[in-house]
Amino acid sequence: MARKDPGTVGEFTGLDLRRSPATSDPSSLRRATNVSLAVGKTLVTLPRLVKLCDVSIETIGLSAANSLLRTVCPGGQSLQDARPTEIWYDPIGNGTATTLGTLSKLHAMELASSSTGSQSYPYVCIETTAGRREHHWLTETPASAATAVNTIVSLPFDPGKALVKSQNKLFADDPSAGVLRFSATNGTPRDWTAPRDAGFLAVRRQSAGGTEIVGLSYFKEFVAVIFKDSIQLWSMAPDPASIRFGTALNGPGTESPRLVCNVLGDMFYFSKGGFRSLSRSLVTGDDKQEDIGAKISALTAEEALDPEPVALWVESRSQYIAIFGTTAYALTYSPSTDSVGWTTWELPVAVEYLCENDGNLYARANDTVYVFDTEVDEDTAGPVSYDVLTAFQTMGYVQRKKSWKTVDLVQSGTSSMNYHLDPNNEATGSLSVAINSTDDTPEHGKIAINRTANALGFRFTGTGIWELDSIHIDGKVLRGRG
Repeated sequence: MARKDPGTVGEFTGLDLRRSPATSDPSSLRRATNVSLAVGKTLVTLPRLVKLCDVSIETIGLSAANSLLRTVCPGGQSLQDARPTEIWYDPIGNGTATTLGTLSKLHAMELASSSTGSQSYPYVCIETTAGRREHHWLTETPASAATAVNTIVSLPFDPGKALVKSQNKLFADDPSAGVLRFSATNGTPRDWTAPRDAGFLAVRRQSAGGTEIVGLSYFKEFVAVIFKDSIQLWSMAPDPASIRFGTALNGPGTESPRLVCNVLGDMFYFSKGGFRSLSRSLVTGDDKQEDIGAKISALTAEEALDPEPVALWVESRSQYIAIFGTTAYALTYSPSTDSVGWTTWELPVAVEYLCENDGNLYARANDTVYVFDTEVDEDTAGPVSYDVLTAFQTMGYVQRKKSWKTVDLVQSGTSSMNYHLDPNNEATGSLSVAINSTDDTPEHGKIAINRTANALGFRFTGTGIWELDSIHIDGKVLRGRG
C-alpha cells in the first residue's frame, strides 16, 4: 500500500557540505551565496555594501567606541579640517613636530581609563610602514588636535601585535622576552612599570610547543593567550598576586588572530583550515573544543591567510562574520532560538576592517568606508543577487521512488526556481516562480510538479530583496523498489 508523506524543507539550518545529497538534512543547503540565515531560520538576501564615505589615505583602521565610528590618523589640523562628518579621526603623535612615520596598520583597540577618571578613551596598538609597533592612548580630541599632539605610551618593551583588557588592566605581548606584559591597575594605562601593580607573566614556561604569542582574547573569566599550536587560559585579577595560570589546551591554536572573537561567552577562532570554538559544558563544567565549521570545511580548507582575514561578532545580527578578502562566511548563532547555521557572501571589495556601531555593520576597504544597509534601495545601490541550492528530500527512503505532487512556498520578493530530480544533475526539471509582495510580507504560493523520482531538490536564483521562509512538499512513497 502506498504511503503518503508530506515533506517540509525548512526551517533552514544553513550550509551542510559534509554528506552526500541523499543522506543530508533536507533543511540544510548545498549552496548559499549572498543569502543570510536570519534568527528564526529564514533565508534573506544580503544587500551589497553601500559606500558611506572616503577617508584620508594617511588614516588606518576602523573601529567603534563611545557611539562613534573612528579611524586613527597622524596629528595635524589639516587632516581634521578635511574629515568627513560620518567618522571621527583620532590623532596620534609623539609630542613633537617630528612625524612618527607613515602609519601602516591598526592591530588592536581597547577602551581604557585612569583609575580616577570616568571617561574611557581608545587605547591602540599601531604599526608603521617601517615595521615599528607602538601603543597610544587617544585622550586628545580632533578639536584640540595639533601637530605636537602627544598620545604615545612609553613602554619598557617592544610590543607585539596583541592587546586585550581585563580586570582594568591592559595585557600585551612582549615578543623578545616571550612574556605577557600587563599595565598597572592604579594610575593610568600609560603605567607599565609600577611595582606590585604592573608586571609580566611567564607564558613561555607553560607552552609545550610554539612560544610566540599570536593573539589574545577572552574566555569566561579567563584571558586566552593564543599560540599557533595551543591556547593558555589565565585567571586574571586587579592584584597581580591573585593572577593564576588555569590550563593549557594543546593542539588547537591559530595563525589568524583577527578571526578570534568572543561569542556569547565562547571563543570562536580559525585553525588548520576550519572554524573552531572553545566552550564550557553545562553538564560537567569542563572546557571543550568544538568543530563548529565542520559543515563548511570543504569551502574553508584552502582559504588563504594572506591578506590577513578579519572577523567580528555582530550582536545586532547574532552573527559571527569572518571575511577572507572578498569571501565572507557568516555563522548565525542564536542558541536561544535554535538558529545556528552557516551561509556565504561574495563581496565587491576586499575588506580589511569590520566594526559594529549602534546596530549597524561597517567595513573598510582601502580608503573607503561601507555600511551593510539592510534597508538598501536597489534603485540607488544597484541590484543584489542570490543563489541557493537546497539538499535533496528523500522522505526517509533513499532508494524508493516517490510521487511528487505539489510544492508550497512561503516567500517574499521574486525568485527563479528550478527543481531537480537527480542529485547528480542539477539541470533536470525547471520552472519559474514569481511571488511579489509590496509590503515585504511573506506570501504563499502553490506549484504543481507531478513527477516521479527518488529525490527532489530546489535551486533559487535571482536579483532583488528576497526572503524564503519555508518549502512544503506534498508527495508519497510508492510501493516496491522502483
